[in-house]
Parts: sequence; C-alpha cells; structure tokens
Amino acid sequence: MRGPDAQTRAGAILYGCATVTGIALCLSPLAASFDRTAGFALTAGFAVLTASLVGLRGRTPAWLYPLYLGYAVLAITLANVAFAGASMPLLPYYFWCVVYAACFLRVPHVVVHLLSVAVGVGASLYLGDVGDERSVRWGMHVAALALVGAVVYRLRAEVDLLVGRLHGQATTDSLTGVGNRRSFDRALGDEIDVARTRRSPLALVIGDLDRFKVINDQHGHVVGDAVLRRVAGVLHERVCAAGAVFRVGGEEFAILLPGADEAAARTVAETVRGAVEASVANAEHVKVTVSFGVTVLPASAGSTDDVALAMYAAADQALYDAKHAGRNRVMSTGKFHAVQSKTLEPSSTT
Repeated sequence: MRGPDAQTRAGAILYGCATVTGIALCLSPLAASFDRTAGFALTAGFAVLTASLVGLRGRTPAWLYPLYLGYAVLAITLANVAFAGASMPLLPYYFWCVVYAACFLRVPHVVVHLLSVAVGVGASLYLGDVGDERSVRWGMHVAALALVGAVVYRLRAEVDLLVGRLHGQATTDSLTGVGNRRSFDRALGDEIDVARTRRSPLALVIGDLDRFKVINDQHGHVVGDAVLRRVAGVLHERVCAAGAVFRVGGEEFAILLPGADEAAARTVAETVRGAVEASVANAEHVKVTVSFGVTVLPASAGSTDDVALAMYAAADQALYDAKHAGRNRVMSTGKFHAVQSKTLEPSSTT
C-alpha cells in the first residue's frame, strides 16, 4: 500500500493542489490584502516541488520529504499571516500536512512536523490579528491536529501489520515456513536479473525426498508432514547464510545460491543431503533421504529468452538423473535447454 511510489504520488497531488489553490487565491479579491508577488513566489515553490516529485518518479531521496513538508507548513503560515483577519482561509490546510506526515514519515519526523505545525498555527493566530482568545483557539487547533495525526498513524500501523501478514501468507509455505512456489518464481527471476547485470554466477538446486509416498503410506500423513517440516528446517539452517530455500511441490524443495558456481553449489547440496539423512532420521525415527539436481547460470548467460524456465528444466533433469542413479545423491549439469512450456510443474520423480 505504501512505499516510495505511493509517497511520491501523494506528495505530488498535495503540492499540486497547493499550487492550484495558491494561484486561485492570488487571483481572487482576497489577494488585495497582501503582496501578490510574494503569493506567486510561494505558489511557484509548490509548483517546483510538484514538478520534482513527478520528474523523479519515486527516486526522491527519503530525507527530502520532510523538507518538502516543512516548506508547505512555512508557506501556509506565511499565507495565513499575510491574509490576516479572522477568516485565514488556509488554516485548515495544516490538516493535510499532518495526514501526509502520519501516513508516510517515520515517528521522529512526524513528531517534529507536528511541533512545526503547532508553531505555524500559533504564528498564524498571533501575527494574523484574529482577535481575542487566541490561546484557546491555538490549543483547540493543535489538539485537533495532533489527534488526527495519532489516529492516522495508528491506522497506518494496523494496515502495515495486515499487509505484512497477507504478504507472508501469499509468499510462505504454511506447512514448512519456507518460501512457497510464488515467492520462488519471483526470487528466481530477480536473481537472474541481478546475476546477468553483475555477470556473476547463480546456482539453482532442486531437491526431492526419496520414496516419500512410502513414508506417507507406512507411517501416515502426520509423520509425513513432520518429515517435511524437519527437512525444511535442516535446509534453512544449512543454507540461510548463502541463499534461500523454497518448497515448490509436495516433497520438492528449491535452493537459490546467488554467486555460487557449480562446485560451491554441489558442496552445499552434499552438506544438506548428509544433514537430512542424519538429523531427520534421528528426529522422526524414519529413514529419509533426498536427491538433488544442480545447475548454474554462467555469467555469460547472454540473451536466452526464458532463462528461468531453462534453469529449472536443467536442475530438474539433473534431479531425474540422481534418482535413476540410485537416489540419495547429488547430480549436476552445467547446461540447460530451452523450454517451450510456460508453466513449471514439480518433478514427479520419486
């Protein structure tokens, strides 16, 4: 929901509306009470902020957003002071600044911004000659703005928590806690882009539990689920420092190893294979072995149309070779072949 793009769009809309409002006020009869040149200068500042946000398109440095918002508070305050009188048409515009800060800025910046708004409201009231009870009006305005900021920030926290949970459910395998097929597909594409940009190797390891159906048939699915969880835990423990682990099928797992060549990937796979055979059997009292297929994307991968499909097919073929060579072993291939299908299905080899 939030992010650099959303923050930029919201800022561009906020400052764009401020630009239009400034032009309208400078051209209105109300402008007779203040210097139009100064009004147009403040409006031009909003136009520049709007143009910069639109031009940068989400690449605006994070430290600039509080400064942009600070300019908005200053401009609103100067305009209110210039208009003077009891009307002060721009006083409600502090509200939008507070909402923006509560939606997008970090807590220290939100607090500082609220303090600057409180100063701005005070300056507007005390320098704008609005009559008696200025202290009361200042307290009411600041309290209302602070309440709005607190409510918006609280809602933001709730939304962030909900979005985080939904993202976790969408990208995490519910049984094992490792990444699911959706997150694997995205991660593989991202890592291929990075590897091709940096001209560095990328290893893909596909592992499949040997004769897992026999485990389910002889010991039940409860034990089978426990075995899957234990295997995923072993893979995560052994691989987390070097790459990422995903469950891509019923009993099939994928390991992405950025920067690893074939020898390094085989070493990781052999380590994991031995750890699974030892620790899972001890924990679940069931003999469990796993076969692995390894492939590597060379730094000179070139312009292969669908590298992700090709890598998966190569690793899957290596896994198939490991199964037919006797299982409980690691096989690798440095070559991968073009794949016509646009969908990747888990290996059916057991």
